[in-house]
Amino acid sequence: MRVVLQWAKNNLVILISAFLCIGSLGFLVYIHSKGNDFVADLSGVDKQIASIGNLLKTNVTIPPEQPDGEPRKFPLAVNPAAIDALRTAYRKMDDEYRNIFNYAVSLNSKDHLPMVDGLFPEPSRAGAALAFDARARYKNSFDEMLGKYSPTAGYPQIDARAVMTPDSLIEKMRAVEDEYRSKHFIQNPVAGLPAAEVEMVRGLKSKEYMKTIREHAEKGHIYAVIDPTANEFPFDVGEWARGIKLPTSEELWGGQMGLWIQQDIARAIALTNRVDKSDSNVLNMPVKRLLRIQIVPGYVGVHGNRGGMQMEGPTEGRLNASSFVPAAGAVRPTAPAAGAAVKLPNDFATSPTGRASNSLYDVVHVWVKVIIDVQRMPEFFDNLSQVNFMTVLKMEVRDVDEYKALEQGYVYGTGDCVEATMLIETVWLRDWTAKLMPAEIRKDLGISDPAAPAPR
Repeated sequence: MRVVLQWAKNNLVILISAFLCIGSLGFLVYIHSKGNDFVADLSGVDKQIASIGNLLKTNVTIPPEQPDGEPRKFPLAVNPAAIDALRTAYRKMDDEYRNIFNYAVSLNSKDHLPMVDGLFPEPSRAGAALAFDARARYKNSFDEMLGKYSPTAGYPQIDARAVMTPDSLIEKMRAVEDEYRSKHFIQNPVAGLPAAEVEMVRGLKSKEYMKTIREHAEKGHIYAVIDPTANEFPFDVGEWARGIKLPTSEELWGGQMGLWIQQDIARAIALTNRVDKSDSNVLNMPVKRLLRIQIVPGYVGVHGNRGGMQMEGPTEGRLNASSFVPAAGAVRPTAPAAGAAVKLPNDFATSPTGRASNSLYDVVHVWVKVIIDVQRMPEFFDNLSQVNFMTVLKMEVRDVDEYKALEQGYVYGTGDCVEATMLIETVWLRDWTAKLMPAEIRKDLGISDPAAPAPR
């Protein structure tokens, strides 16, 4: 023991160092254990902060500003003021949606009345008399649309003029020669004229010819065949309107849809050619001649119907509006429920717009062939879109031989004209059409409750 004490006295620094080392190890063990507890405490605090952060900032989904856009997501502090602000924003968007949708319905349904009151939705129950009245009204409506403008008319008028017949022009030219002979005391009607006088008469006839066809053109706003029995009659008139048998519900509905579509085309032409202005006429207005309108049968997107995009244009000869009901056994596609939060499907294989029939609206294509001033075509396009959501999907343009047209009695003015064949998309909101559809049509389109076709 004495030796140990003596060594400790002689090695005091070493001994103190040893004690410090041993003490440090114990302290480190203590600190380590406390550090783990401290780290655990900090981790718990982090979790609490994260939890509070999640409460303060929650991802909120806001409907898109555009009808076919994607919803937006962003973090939002959750508190009573934010909730009230969000509720106000949703209420405002809902009101705006309702206002826009109601405006669209009012525009889409404007002036689109049934051929006869009480005919739809059940023509079979309306009775044979109404069906035959509808047939007569249907045929008369095309004559009315070709007629002169009247602000009180039930249908738009395009103020069409048929080209002068060859016989009437020949009679005019004969009168020119007779007048020349009379002035020059040439009594014998078969007597020949000297060569110089023949050339003189030819010049007089040419001048009178141009004057006559120009005056005729100035009396109307567009050329069109106005005889409904002619092969070149421009409107698409269904065969059901020419028969004697009682038309079916499907035929009546197909005729009604076709009539509404052609009514809209006529309105767009009337607006473009300013038929309400007495100083407007064929010579100074854009659309010179209506050659043909043809409805593409069926609703685009239903039963695989791709509308007119696969067609090359309207067929020649007599046109026939077909039924809007596909063949039996066709498979009906499923359509998503319409609503503000549901993006409607786009099918760009069907058309450049991607629009096809769905639970909100139906799409019908129509071919229109006109002769039009090429520089003023945008005026017609603008009026198509303003009338009723109509869109030109594609167009084929051919040059017009205006000298040949003059020989046929057509004069188009000073502008450069082309023959334009265009495929036009029309859209029909089910909010109002479903209430008029016969039961067979509603069933085929999968509309179970015509009173509420789409949530609003």
